[in-house]
Amino acid sequence: VGSDGTGALSDSIRTTMHRVASGPSTGGPPRPKSNHSVLQACSPRTKKASDVLGRWLIKKKVSLLVSEMVDFDRALCVMSITELIELHERYLVLVQEVTKTTRGVLNAVTGDRVVVSWNAATSVGNHSEQACNAALTIRDTV
Repeated sequence: VGSDGTGALSDSIRTTMHRVASGPSTGGPPRPKSNHSVLQACSPRTKKASDVLGRWLIKKKVSLLVSEMVDFDRALCVMSITELIELHERYLVLVQEVTKTTRGVLNAVTGDRVVVSWNAATSVGNHSEQACNAALTIRDTV
């Protein structure tokens, strides 16, 4: 279908179709009877993207926790590098432990920011409750 919606083919598409239909100058495949069969031969029918993705993707509710330490950037000014590394390590170990005990998945760590999900990669029936418990545990411990 042309860009004007009339079904007219542009000259460049017609030229390409003609080259494909006639094959190489030395023999080549027999020429199809219509332009329609050339288009089918060149670009096989494909399903809509939503149909294809629907096989692997399903809609479901998930819970996400995005956590970062408050005033972590200020700690850079008042703590030694060793103290800062130890604090950061304790924080990440805590997040990993809490994520594991609440059946979450740690998706990303960027500096002191972490992203944890529930019911996305693995099914968790009470995902919102688990996410809240994780957030409260992290907050109370840090």
